[in-house]
Amino acid sequence: MRATYHGAKRIPLVLDNSIIHKSEKAQRWLSANPKLRLYFQPTYSPWVDQIERLWKTMHDTITRNYRCKSFVELAQPITRFFEVVQPFPGNHHALAMAQV
Repeated sequence: MRATYHGAKRIPLVLDNSIIHKSEKAQRWLSANPKLRLYFQPTYSPWVDQIERLWKTMHDTITRNYRCKSFVELAQPITRFFEVVQPFPGNHHALAMAQV
């Protein structure tokens, strides 16, 4: 990120409240990298976290609808799901329901 945004005065990062983001090691690293600013989402608010929406859609589309005997068997529809769904702003995750 520092290389990509080398000209930026600050680089904001929006994170969930995972304990690893607040660890002593992370705090030391952030002290050495003052350009990066962490902004934490509200605790216990998965609906504001876009990646949580993607995981929920994947779970609703794949893991609740497939009965697999092994992880390898389950990995195939999950791989197809992520080939179909593009988790970027403007795309509708509902597209994953079509032909996964």
